[in-house]
Amino acid sequence: MQKDVACTRCIRPVSCQPPRATRTRGAPSKMAISNDARVDSLQSRGEQPAKQENLDGAGYENMQEVELKEVLSADEIEGHVPTMLHGLTYVMNGPAVWDFKKFTLRHWFDGLGALRKFSFEADGSVLFHAKSMYPARLRTWSEASKADMFTFGEKRGEGGGSLFEFAKRAFSTIKYSGGDVNVNVNTARIRGKDVLLTDAPILFEYDLESMERRGRLKLYSEYFEKRIPMGVVGSAHPLVDPETGEYIAIYQAMGGKHVIISIPGEKDNKASVIAEVQVGNNTFCHSFFITRQYVVLAIIPAYLDVGRMISRASYVDALRFEASDPSLFYVVDRQNGELKCVYEHDAFFFYHTVNAFERGDDIVLNVCHYEAMNGLDGLDVENLRSGEVSYPKASLMEYTLTDVGKRPRAATGRPRAEARVVGPVHIDMPCVNDKFRAREYRFAYGISREIGETTSLSDRLVKVDRVSGECVTWKSPFCYPDEPLFVPASADARREDDGVLLSIVHDGARKQSFLLILDASSMTELARCYTSAPIPHGFHGQMLPSHNPLL
Repeated sequence: MQKDVACTRCIRPVSCQPPRATRTRGAPSKMAISNDARVDSLQSRGEQPAKQENLDGAGYENMQEVELKEVLSADEIEGHVPTMLHGLTYVMNGPAVWDFKKFTLRHWFDGLGALRKFSFEADGSVLFHAKSMYPARLRTWSEASKADMFTFGEKRGEGGGSLFEFAKRAFSTIKYSGGDVNVNVNTARIRGKDVLLTDAPILFEYDLESMERRGRLKLYSEYFEKRIPMGVVGSAHPLVDPETGEYIAIYQAMGGKHVIISIPGEKDNKASVIAEVQVGNNTFCHSFFITRQYVVLAIIPAYLDVGRMISRASYVDALRFEASDPSLFYVVDRQNGELKCVYEHDAFFFYHTVNAFERGDDIVLNVCHYEAMNGLDGLDVENLRSGEVSYPKASLMEYTLTDVGKRPRAATGRPRAEARVVGPVHIDMPCVNDKFRAREYRFAYGISREIGETTSLSDRLVKVDRVSGECVTWKSPFCYPDEPLFVPASADARREDDGVLLSIVHDGARKQSFLLILDASSMTELARCYTSAPIPHGFHGQMLPSHNPLL
């Protein structure tokens, strides 16, 4: 007898299980298998999809169930899971459900969030667990005609109408600032508390073991002596100093005030506001930089129109890019909060910083650089599913802020940052060895795709040598990777690239997903851990001990 389950295409009761991709079983392999063999098999059976078919489309379909659990035994894993991963858990956040009975969330960023987790056991097996963070909302939206939550890319009104209608849209925006928001972007651990993050001052705790979302974590009441001006926009990418354990985050109040906070790693030390920096306008600020001594804000001319945001109840429609305005780099002293200097360069757009460090009196910044803000509308779910991807490619750009340490506090004017492109590569969703965060480093990793490729956002992983510009690539036919994560080989590993790289990959040929494990030095494949069901493409995550030592 079959139980009623939730069909996540429409999130409504159905009388049978949704279709699931089947695991290919047979003699266990102890070598990592190239996907070329699967491609040859498809061709021999006459099953190779037509070239125009988008094999990555299933990576943007609803997660098949509200909760997925699976034990991947050592015999089922292709290759070997390195013993250095035993006792660790990789967890990633990201969108997972867009389609409901009466409506579809149009933008990739707006899919209701779900966690994906891979736990590495001592016997060589891997435990896979994925779970929606919004089971109640999945039920209520199954009969709703539209989303009742502030979104990134939805248009819930074209403005105008009565004062009452305007007030309703304004209330929707206020609800967002009060906590009614989809926290589907990132994860972090703050003094033993595991939290979900988005681009807002709204954090929710979750339980790593059960994958249950808990209540909201209010930073100001939990860690600060008094309420702080958190605003309504924030960076989804807090940074942790690897030496001090200090957690640094940025929040943005209306009117362009950026609030930089610090939560020390030690529980006995109170959190503090490093600085409140007035930059003039509200702007898009998804990530930022730290060095040993400074916090650097990259303020790009992607302006947030608050009135338009209220009128449309959409974040992306409230952004306006002014290519004639400069991008500015605000350098703030981490110790005393003083604004040291402001540098400028030409307009650009970015989501993700890579790393930053001090070199003498200079500051070196690396960022995934777009020429303009012209790709957000290309991330509609229907475009991604169909393969009609119109999205620009990001270069690895290096900006150098010269003579920061020599500039007097009262200096006027804005010196120009120096800039160079690092290597002939496109890269985004970057990671580095976090032991080298805010320190001089050499290697960056990220997703990439072929120049001219328009059917997917990524079809390869790259390792870039920041010094030489050389690139090493992992690529497999019909495979589409998510953000990589670097895991050092050991706590005392000295070589920067001594470790492994993890990425959740959608296999378009098999219509399944797998956790890929690469040697981070050579970018050679060590293992593939296939799940029975495809996993929707996610955003960001982290590696944690499977059992939280601070709880």
